Amino acid sequence: MIRLTEEQLAAHNKRIANPSNQTGLPVRKPKKPSKMRNKVVETPEGKFDSQKELNRYRELCLLRTAGKIGRVYRQVRYGLDVNKIHICDYVADFSYEEFPSGRIICEDVKPTFKSEAARKAYQATDAYRRFIVKKRLMFALQNIEVIEV
Repeated sequence: MIRLTEEQLAAHNKRIANPSNQTGLPVRKPKKPSKMRNKVVETPEGKFDSQKELNRYRELCLLRTAGKIGRVYRQVRYGLDVNKIHICDYVADFSYEEFPSGRIICEDVKPTFKSEAARKAYQATDAYRRFIVKKRLMFALQNIEVIEV
């Protein structure tokens, strides 16, 4: 049981009060659409950020069945550390071992564009630039190649 003083209760009620919400409960903000307007796809295989990502996962599963690659891992987080200082994390859409070389490959599914101008505009965004830095760090620190699909 939580016990609040009168001042704490008043501060709490003031914090959660919202003129558009008469119940006094916090109001959820409407969900912001994704940057590339992709739709989340839920299947028995799991939840995917886009239809293109689901299609690529199914292709990789076929390659695994054919014995070309090892087990496919989804949403693998890699810590990128330099001299024991954590710089950032990179989350790969897919990660797998390539046969027979045995090297680890990470894939990141990127959108397709109808025009060259749209592709260049996307590549000029901060998000894409951060991705390129993380891609280079992955190769430099982990010796893992990141492929854009």
